[in-house]
Amino acid sequence: MQNNYDKKVIEYDSLLSVSFNHSVSYSNENNFDSVVQNLCQNNENAAVVNKNIAQLLACFLFVIENYKVPLLLLGPHSEHLIKSFTYGAFNKGYSELTFGNQFNGIEFKQALDNCGQFVLINNIFSSSFSENSLYLAHCCEGKNIFWQYPFYEDLQVQPKSLFHFAYPFITELFVEVIPYATSLSFGTQRLEFDMYQAYSIYSDKFELLDFQELGLSKLQISTIKSIVNETHDLHVELEEAGICTPMTDIQRATNIELLFGLIPFCICLGKQALLNKYLDDDNVLPEIKANLKFFCS
Repeated sequence: MQNNYDKKVIEYDSLLSVSFNHSVSYSNENNFDSVVQNLCQNNENAAVVNKNIAQLLACFLFVIENYKVPLLLLGPHSEHLIKSFTYGAFNKGYSELTFGNQFNGIEFKQALDNCGQFVLINNIFSSSFSENSLYLAHCCEGKNIFWQYPFYEDLQVQPKSLFHFAYPFITELFVEVIPYATSLSFGTQRLEFDMYQAYSIYSDKFELLDFQELGLSKLQISTIKSIVNETHDLHVELEEAGICTPMTDIQRATNIELLFGLIPFCICLGKQALLNKYLDDDNVLPEIKANLKFFCS
């Protein structure tokens, strides 16, 4: 499928760069296989993202997209993850904003309004960054916001209330080799699934990890639980459809709760000690353990 894009750049005094990228040939097909293929992108016989992990990640990204949860991407190669999802799932590019030397809330809101559905925002926590930008982006209806910042260690000095407006995501847990490939797979085969029918058995029985240990508010913990629950439910549906690799209930729940709940928040809050016990947990996938060792050392 050939894609043409309407690219334009508008100057704002308070923003270093603004690039709007709107897909002309919009496709509303949710193509799970294309997303997984893009995430993996074999380079020199090594996958950028391990396939089993890529399936879990794709489920998570579909949930984030549906609920329009702003995602804070911490670490390298965020662009690979965003492109893999937006092109693979929706045949869309993304707009990109970069903070300059000063913050202007009116200009920032105008720039967001001019963006397409998916927006990547750079230079967060710079001298021009304002906490108001988190609130403005959070309230921007119909947008999927991706904040990008290279150093996850810096989050330990930020207020916990930040997590009301941006959900942390550690890219190094997923990206195993540098993604040199430039070709992307576009969704061409419609994938039908009802990804938001809650599985009550999971909420009652398979909440395995204690998120209370994070020391976050009830609202923040409720958000974490909702996202991991929906990710779990979608993975179950795709297993039953023969699309995702089957897992046991305990294995599936443990790995999803770790990858998209406990690990990123522990790292951002400086509570890595809570993760040590999972290095010996037989339910944790070997690929996750291998990446987890770095953060527990």
